[in-house]
Amino acid sequence: MAAAEESENERSLLISDNSVYNHGSVKSLASTISSVHNMNHFTGRGQKLFATLCILITELCERLGFYGLTANLVLLCSHGLGLSAPWPSTITLIFTGWCIF
Repeated sequence: MAAAEESENERSLLISDNSVYNHGSVKSLASTISSVHNMNHFTGRGQKLFATLCILITELCERLGFYGLTANLVLLCSHGLGLSAPWPSTITLIFTGWCIF
């Protein structure tokens, strides 16, 4: 019973494929599919490039912020907070992860 249904489905698909071919729309269908495939391929490559560029710009901004903050942290601790000599550099080293204890 299932084999009979499968052969009927295949037959109906073949008939519909032949009707499309007889009307001459196979070429337009193939060109549409080809152009959509090429557009998806280009869009995928463009999205990957955009994502990569966003990651690189984010990393650049993060590093500029981190090193700008650590460069000014010693000055802030010594002049702004009025801490004595070893503490501003110790605080900066602890902030950066270089613990000297």
